Amino acid sequence: EAGIRAAVANAHQDIIDMSDYVSPYSCDQDGVADIIEKVILS
Repeated sequence: EAGIRAAVANAHQDIIDMSDYVSPYSCDQDGVADIIEKVILS
């Protein structure tokens, strides 16, 4: 378990509501890359 919950902008609202970080980008706009950069590499 990582301890940090993250979601892309176009995730289901239930997932967004429980996330610690929500990328301003959708999965089609490299939201996962944003999560990796902001959450994992920082």
